[in-house]
Amino acid sequence: MTFWPDTRFDAISTDAKIRDPSAYGIAPGPAGYSIADLRCAPTVQRHARGIYTESAVALVLSGIFEHLSDSSACMAVPGSLVFANKRAEFSCRHQGQEGNRRIVVFFSEELLEPLATDLSLDTPKFQAAWAPPSRLTPQVAGLLLQIARGSPDSDEAAVALAHICLRTSSRFRSDKASAVDIRGVLDAVRYINAHFDEPCPLDTLAAVAGMNRFRFAKRFRAVTGETANQYVINRRLSAAATRLDATKSPIAEIAYEVGFNDLSHFDACFRSAFGCPPSVWRRR
Repeated sequence: MTFWPDTRFDAISTDAKIRDPSAYGIAPGPAGYSIADLRCAPTVQRHARGIYTESAVALVLSGIFEHLSDSSACMAVPGSLVFANKRAEFSCRHQGQEGNRRIVVFFSEELLEPLATDLSLDTPKFQAAWAPPSRLTPQVAGLLLQIARGSPDSDEAAVALAHICLRTSSRFRSDKASAVDIRGVLDAVRYINAHFDEPCPLDTLAAVAGMNRFRFAKRFRAVTGETANQYVINRRLSAAATRLDATKSPIAEIAYEVGFNDLSHFDACFRSAFGCPPSVWRRR
């Protein structure tokens, strides 16, 4: 099983095109959902605006971009989830020249409506524009892999994904940060993604961001929705999950390679994020 942002979602066709950039969405299939591997290049369109033609959940695999939808703004980074509601207006502005890549599942209203009723929601809508990298990320990534591979339980995985995101999206709200703070935090995010297997102490990250440690700790969470320490841990866990699937290396060796110094701590973090020990994840 592979997962953000280290590896490929090979089972997903990458030829899905959204021909009208102002109308963003791919029609769900007969089972009420569709999945696509989508990429944006800022050299073509640095600032995109439009309307969602379908509801969707996207997992950001790479790149950083500012996303605004339903009057809620966020800074999406690798590991973030972006929620889209049908007929909602959106705006997306890239930060840097690297573009971004997302794995997106589009849902029909017919699939979402009974789930919203089950959750006592007034409408089948996601309650926030995004969710930061968190324990939800690996859970969603695992479901996306099931859907992408066309496994026998892919329909159940799609329903579970929609249900989880409808239920949990109400928890996430964005704080405000200045443009200077955002640039500093994004520098730290890029540093973490390049050096997650090394020590990433708060003082080092704060220096990269050009802030003192106290301001950095507060601003990092305001921008990403997650603490810097948890972001580092989630990044290490994502790399570990990928290597467990792609290699036969011993679990302890993988834990140390991705930056964990204590095997029991790695096991506890992995169980908390994935709901199972590393050995079980590897056998799935």
